[in-house]
Parts: sequence; C-alpha cells; structure tokens
Amino acid sequence: MRKWGYWMVTVAGWVFLPVLGMVLGWSPWLIGVGVTATIAMDIGSWWRGRVRRQALAYMWQLATQLDDDERQLQQLIPQYGVVDLRLSRPEFNQFSPAPRAVRTATAAMTAALIAPRHADPH
Repeated sequence: MRKWGYWMVTVAGWVFLPVLGMVLGWSPWLIGVGVTATIAMDIGSWWRGRVRRQALAYMWQLATQLDDDERQLQQLIPQYGVVDLRLSRPEFNQFSPAPRAVRTATAAMTAALIAPRHADPH
C-alpha cells in the first residue's frame, strides 16, 4: 500500500511541474527538461534502493549460513545497535545501514565462510 501512495505522489509531482511551469511562463523546453530530470532522479532513487535491499538480503543470507544473529553482526559493524540491525532484516526493511558497513560485514562473513575450506586438514 505504501508503494502505491509513493508513486501516486511522484506521478502527481510529474504532472504538477509542467502546470507550474506554464503558470510561471517557463518555456516548453525548460518544462520538458525539468520533467525528464525529475523522472530520471526518481528512477535512480528506486534503483539505488533496490540495490541496497539486495545487498542487505545477501548480508542476512550469509549471517543465516553462519548462524549469526544481530549481536554477532554488531561486532562486525559496531556503529549500529542490535535493534537497528534487527530492523534491517529483509522481513522488516525499516532500517538501512550505510552501504560501506554492509560491504564490510559481507566481506567479513564471506571470509569466515571460506576460511574453514582452506584450513589445513592435518
């Protein structure tokens, strides 16, 4: 439901910009550039959000493979609290840590998964 509301407001903004431009006497090309730029920024924002959600889902997938919970994950990225990390789970999707923190945790967990495979068998 929230997504529909967001897109309704976004499309209303796309419609409102040309109307505002006509009222203010902007030239048609300027209105077209404004609408195009607004649409491009909205698509870019949607894409960045999608990529961030995928990175978070992968981080939590690795945490599940390692049987880690929020407390162990907090040791990898200490700038966030346990509640923040719990809210970043894909089923909640209410908090998004910085991309650098997600990359750091993902790299550390990937190394932890690979390390036992390369351990000396003797």
